Amino acid sequence: MWCNFSGPLFSGPGFFWGGGLIGLLLKILIVAGIVWLALRIIDGIRNRQTSGDDKDHSMRILKVKYARGEISEDEYRRMREVLDGRGQPT
Repeated sequence: MWCNFSGPLFSGPGFFWGGGLIGLLLKILIVAGIVWLALRIIDGIRNRQTSGDDKDHSMRILKVKYARGEISEDEYRRMREVLDGRGQPT
């Protein structure tokens, strides 16, 4: 009986993975990691869906400004290329 693992830290069968304080903390870390990963995936999906909407909205604003004469044809073409991803902003 020289190896008596008793107490809240080493309680229950399979104390490291199954029960006790260490097992509880390990389970909490695993669940928190899974929740964090799921939230990151959901946020990435949501950002991809809204990026197309933002581009369409920006393009509509650009067309309205050009139609009102607030920007020149050269500015319109340059900005349209930037929004389409073909050009780089200056």
